[in-house]
Amino acid sequence: MAAESPPLIVHWHLEPAFPLSENWLYRQFEGLRAYRYLFYTLGRVHRDIFPSQRIRALNECSMGLRSLNRLYRVFREDFLPFRLWLRRDRPAIVHAHFGTDGYWAMRHITDECILVVSFYGRDAYIFDHDPQWLGKYRRMFSRGAIFLAEGPAMAAKLVSLGCPAKKVRVHPVGIQTGQYRFSPRRFSPGDEIRLLVVGRFVEKKGIPYAVRALALVRKKHPRATLTIVGEAADNADGRREKSCIESAIRETALEPHVRLAGWLSPPKLLELADSHHVLLVPSVTAADGDAEGGHPVFLTEMLASGMPVAAFDHCDARQAVVDGHTGLLVPMRDCAGLADAVGRFIADAQGRERMCAAARHHAEELYDIRRLNDKLEGYYGELLGD
Repeated sequence: MAAESPPLIVHWHLEPAFPLSENWLYRQFEGLRAYRYLFYTLGRVHRDIFPSQRIRALNECSMGLRSLNRLYRVFREDFLPFRLWLRRDRPAIVHAHFGTDGYWAMRHITDECILVVSFYGRDAYIFDHDPQWLGKYRRMFSRGAIFLAEGPAMAAKLVSLGCPAKKVRVHPVGIQTGQYRFSPRRFSPGDEIRLLVVGRFVEKKGIPYAVRALALVRKKHPRATLTIVGEAADNADGRREKSCIESAIRETALEPHVRLAGWLSPPKLLELADSHHVLLVPSVTAADGDAEGGHPVFLTEMLASGMPVAAFDHCDARQAVVDGHTGLLVPMRDCAGLADAVGRFIADAQGRERMCAAARHHAEELYDIRRLNDKLEGYYGELLGD
């Protein structure tokens, strides 16, 4: 008698999969093994970097189906291909990535299908004063089985939005810790001190604060420089934030000392990071309420690699940057505090190396993707009665 196939679990993300800024989501999906898996998305990008064969993407469907979907959406607020795929695949669980995707998944699945939703940042923070989306979330919180948050601060945020606390699990975004060579950065006063900041050009990444912190660092360490890795989306918000970054550079007369590196592939970014000394993570809550939710994944990667990290105390940053133990944490928008943290790293080599060693251990214990994927599949097993 043939063995029964394991249950199918569908991962769901309407936005194009996978932009370079979401390579962590691909790593999670590809690392899961205990069940059968598919990934549904409206679009797919960077297939050469993320080549999984288990992805169903609307932009890879026939022109006829895409045209039919456009007509279908004129009359219904959902997506015909997803309905067809769900009918054919009959998943036991749909795991939606981002809260808004959870709402759309809820509209498509049958009553028998279990809904799991992961929140990551903006999706948890920008709807406080939007009655329409708050109502959608509350229906989703009632329908869904488990809601995953990157850390305790985000978990509390979900509860404040109306999610029953018993349904919330803290589940950080994982990294492949074994792939990061531990190489504590060694530098001394008088050396060229290369600072690094990484992120999309959006307000919550706080990149102008890193520029202003560099200006303060250079008063004591005039050979300090800053590399900015990231770029703006081709929209009004992206252009506005890029203008803010460029203005901060001009106003502080730092043009010769700030490098705009653009977007880099993950291997190129890690190669660049090897030549830098301190990572700045100046994330803030944006004017529209947008926030990191947890903390940037690159922060965790650098903790694992041996790079000292100085960060603003924002959302769940303190889960990774335990102040004085795995890095240095300063109040949000405190450029002077950020500059002082860099100064501490420069002046205290022994303390810096102790923190880097502790950070590596912390990353291995809390953020290793294999441990977290085992934990995630344990949640699936709990829901399926395995």
